[in-house]
Amino acid sequence: GYIVPKNQQKKEKTKEKDSKKEKGPRYYGLLPEIDLHELLDHRLSGSQVPPHLSEFWKKLVEDKRITKRPHVTIVHRKNIQQYERLWAACQRINTSQSAPMFTMKLGHVICDGCVMAITVDSLEPRVRTDEAMDEEAIRFSSDLPHELSLALHITVGTREENINAYEARALVERWKKGKEKHLANAPLGGVVVHGRLKGLFG
Repeated sequence: GYIVPKNQQKKEKTKEKDSKKEKGPRYYGLLPEIDLHELLDHRLSGSQVPPHLSEFWKKLVEDKRITKRPHVTIVHRKNIQQYERLWAACQRINTSQSAPMFTMKLGHVICDGCVMAITVDSLEPRVRTDEAMDEEAIRFSSDLPHELSLALHITVGTREENINAYEARALVERWKKGKEKHLANAPLGGVVVHGRLKGLFG
């Protein structure tokens, strides 16, 4: 059969990327300034950590399945109709010249044998003086719908490629509602991380 030349393949991929960018982001998320290895290596290696949790972490490290670009999803394009105001607020913050920084308090590392995630227990803007965008950021975090704040998390990694990272969201929701009390978990002792809101395409 006909083999597409490599330079043509590259052009087609660039076209795909450009058309995606024209449509706008696929979702908005916070990009925490965090190194998952640094955060979890020692926290998941002590004798007090459930063996299931430390073993899963070791496997993720060995198999190089740790999320390369940790993020906290806020809202997806497919849910624009439901969260129109939130999407518009994300757009304004994302395109601002002085994008605000947000503070996230991390809760627990949890794992069900398929996916590992970190719960985000609170989200607040880091308020600066006399910045107009502060008001927008404060309104954004206070108006975040409860069902979305309940699902805030960072996906650490999945056991295999065919397991969708999106499964972490449902897992975190169930955990926060107290429906997954048996889950292997480890508290993070109120670790605080910072990050900015970005429109993401991946």
